[in-house]
Amino acid sequence: MKLPEVLSELLSNLRRKPVTIEYGWKTGPTPTRWFRGLHHVDAAKCISCSLCSLECPSNAIEMRTYPEIRDHRGRPRRFPVIHYSRCIFCYHCVDICPRHAYITTPEPPPATGDVESLQGLPENLPEPVQEGGQHGGRGSAEQGAAAPRGR
Repeated sequence: MKLPEVLSELLSNLRRKPVTIEYGWKTGPTPTRWFRGLHHVDAAKCISCSLCSLECPSNAIEMRTYPEIRDHRGRPRRFPVIHYSRCIFCYHCVDICPRHAYITTPEPPPATGDVESLQGLPENLPEPVQEGGQHGGRGSAEQGAAAPRGR
């Protein structure tokens, strides 16, 4: 290209609006059918085997201990928490989970500068164990006696 052609192209580009869009701020993405969105664990299905955490290629899954939730032996339960800021959305955790405890969504990660808010917390956490070894709500002394059954 000659100098006048380059200058002409430069001036025409300076007068145009930018082609790029502000992802997530002004417009939402248009996911394809192969789009892998946010995912999180259904704690009711999770057996806390840590396989997802061990196999994660980007080390984005942390096994977080919930001391208020106990297993049948009285030990605190651990559930996976996904750090989306490190996740590469390969869904290896979804594929490797022996109980199929991961819930996948087509929802894209939110556009934010707050890295700490980009976490996939477990869903359907069991009720905390109260002081008598009973789970809160079901079968506790606060509910009173069961209603008699009719004939």
